[in-house]
Amino acid sequence: MALASGSERFRVPKTSSEETGLVNDTVPPSTKYKNKWAVNIFAEWQSLREVKVPVLDCGGVFKDYELDKVCALSADIAAMDVLSLNYWLSKFVMEVAKKSGERYPPKSVYGIICSLKRHLEERNGSEALNPLDASDKRYLTTFKSNCSEFYNELFQEFIFFLLFFEGLFYSDVVWMQK
Repeated sequence: MALASGSERFRVPKTSSEETGLVNDTVPPSTKYKNKWAVNIFAEWQSLREVKVPVLDCGGVFKDYELDKVCALSADIAAMDVLSLNYWLSKFVMEVAKKSGERYPPKSVYGIICSLKRHLEERNGSEALNPLDASDKRYLTTFKSNCSEFYNELFQEFIFFLLFFEGLFYSDVVWMQK
């Protein structure tokens, strides 16, 4: 351990490259991996999605939205304003799936959004938009309602799944008793 001259209490000042290295080492490798994974999923969704401009769906969630101010999906996620991020993240949450086509569990979708939030913080610093901030009223109306709608839909599918298999199990037990 290098100590400053004449003092045992203080260390020698760090160089800028040493400071950068220390800051980079504070983020665990697993978090770096998850952030990169989530950004890659979002980028893949951006490139594969056919409709890359905001569309007004009759009676849809965005019927009262200022779609003319939403940028095209081809824009970098870190460059999107709050209206665009709100619109496209809402669509992303409803459409994201595993490579097999199976839906991600809600916890995984939440993890992806958290990783995208961290990516935005890395790229934009203190100016980063936070879609998970409950006090930011810009997100509460659409993004959060779409997330809760997604979770409700998954929950309903889960209940159906349980009832379906419970019914099969019950019929097997009845059949075996005969």
